[in-house]
Amino acid sequence: AALTEGKRKDGAYLYPAMPYTSYHLIEREDADAIYAYLMAQEPIARPAPQTSLSFPFNVRMGLAGWNLLYGKSVRLQPEEGRSEAWKRGQYMVEVLGHCGECHTPRNLAGALEQDKRLSGGLLNGY
Repeated sequence: AALTEGKRKDGAYLYPAMPYTSYHLIEREDADAIYAYLMAQEPIARPAPQTSLSFPFNVRMGLAGWNLLYGKSVRLQPEEGRSEAWKRGQYMVEVLGHCGECHTPRNLAGALEQDKRLSGGLLNGY
């Protein structure tokens, strides 16, 4: 559920820094391959750091509303007449590579501005 729905094991929403907004379109075979790779890595025993965000971002319940509005905003547009290689490339960029997560501007709520998809994004003012 974390990869495609943005939910922790306890059901709490993850912050969209986890690119589940792109991964919700991932094919099962690719998700299984990612899982197999991660499970093959040597585990590291280290507690996760405490999340410290300012209001209103520190209210996880607010993520339920955010997800209703923006959680599935990444969509693959049907491209009639395009080759299978082109469609695979689109899938690689939009889903697996989740390129738009960094290379698309965001609105005040932190959601991707889909009308400006892949036009460049800011990170820490750059």
